[in-house]
Amino acid sequence: QLDRGVTFFKARSGYENKDIEVLFCVLNRRQVGQLTDIVKDSDPDAFMIVTDVYDVMGYGFRSRNLDLSE
Repeated sequence: QLDRGVTFFKARSGYENKDIEVLFCVLNRRQVGQLTDIVKDSDPDAFMIVTDVYDVMGYGFRSRNLDLSE
């Protein structure tokens, strides 16, 4: 729905001790609200973390050409 790639991780919940899937996706700020609505509609009890990302490198993303040598 957001035209973004998603990476799935198999994981184990430490709180409930059950197998879960973790979805990892990089969005722009305008898409965060849309994703929140999609997640709430799909699973109202889902655990979701939203965080700022400084840079993303890889297919589909333009890097800031950072100099991290220091």
